[in-house]
Amino acid sequence: MTVRTGMANVIANLRLDAQASTADFSIGYTAYWSDNQLQGILDEHRLDFSHEALTPETDYSGGTIIYKRYYLPYRNLEGGTALTIENSAGVAVGTALYTVDYNANVVTFANDTGGSAYYASGRSFDRNRAAADVWRRKAAYYGTRPDFSTDNHSVKFGAVAQMCLNMAASFDAQSGPVIVTAYRSDNYGGR
Repeated sequence: MTVRTGMANVIANLRLDAQASTADFSIGYTAYWSDNQLQGILDEHRLDFSHEALTPETDYSGGTIIYKRYYLPYRNLEGGTALTIENSAGVAVGTALYTVDYNANVVTFANDTGGSAYYASGRSFDRNRAAADVWRRKAAYYGTRPDFSTDNHSVKFGAVAQMCLNMAASFDAQSGPVIVTAYRSDNYGGR
């Protein structure tokens, strides 16, 4: 698997959230955390969306209402060609006509759109849930290492593993909702 070009910003932010350097630890001949490995974890928490309405923001220029800024419905978006913008007729808008601030989730058009409807398709990631997974995997690694002391030096991997689990819990608490479908057991087929 190769790292997709639009993933650089999302991976960099996940690397920061999870304090994941490119050589945190190794298992066998595999060093953790490469961009490929982090992209794989992000993909486990990916939402592909299609034709989601953008929300226009009213602005003023010389006393006249204009519409140039639109808000994207999702956060932590994959950039590049993974994100497409279409008008209400379903025609793709050329990337020369707008810019995207992926951190603020804002599309800014070069000219006033008059408040016309625009739609986005792309990929969004639950970066908090991905960070929690990285922290849990770190905890699994450090939890298998024995604590030891030598020459007035003490290494407590158990404490490191517990700190990793605490960080995982913190990021889990900040992550998006999990949707669950529940069925009533007393319905007996609708009778």
